[in-house]
Amino acid sequence: VQVLDALAYAHARGVIHRDIKPANLMLAADGHIKLMDFGIARVQADKRLTRTGSTVGSLFYMSPEQIKGSDPDGRSDLYSLGITMYEMVTGRRPFGGDSDFQIMSAHLQQAPMAPIEVIPGIPSGLSDIILMAIEKDPGARFQTAEAFRAALGHAFPEAVTATKTLTPVPIPVPFATASPVGIPTASSSSIGMPPPLPQNLPPTVPMTAVSAGAPAAAAPWADTEPA
Repeated sequence: VQVLDALAYAHARGVIHRDIKPANLMLAADGHIKLMDFGIARVQADKRLTRTGSTVGSLFYMSPEQIKGSDPDGRSDLYSLGITMYEMVTGRRPFGGDSDFQIMSAHLQQAPMAPIEVIPGIPSGLSDIILMAIEKDPGARFQTAEAFRAALGHAFPEAVTATKTLTPVPIPVPFATASPVGIPTASSSSIGMPPPLPQNLPPTVPMTAVSAGAPAAAAPWADTEPA
């Protein structure tokens, strides 16, 4: 739900992430999810950022339209999030293979096993939502992040409500919390990153982030400017 809020915010501004995957969803100390790494994101109006026929992203989570090299829209991000949800629920990805070609062919042609068939006993509504998110035809998927979120809210209202009253979770490394809405700062907390590492460790390069905990209609908790 938090990731969908962040995607709704980005999509409303014409920004397509294009690389949604578990490694780009970071859990902050306050329990919020940060949508990370807009390194290959593009603005829909700017055709210079992609070349026709090119593919970018992570193959296991890439949408069929990305694999075909066509011009993806927000529904491509929803597909990748659906693949991520499938893996979260079942413990495995819906499509795989021993080569890049096999993985891409599976995205394009292979029908996924329903999550409820992989893990009997999971809510059938959740299984159906995930399958709709990973439809190969973009027109058969959720058309917006808001629609995806609404389906989850209808099926699991108590879970959606719980995201609004998150309890901080214990994390071994002390992460800094993000700045409040309307008070952006240049500190590490404003980009959803941990404080500086000890001097005996190599420095890290902070990435830009959008808070997935903020409402879609409001500015994200994290700065969208590069550090």
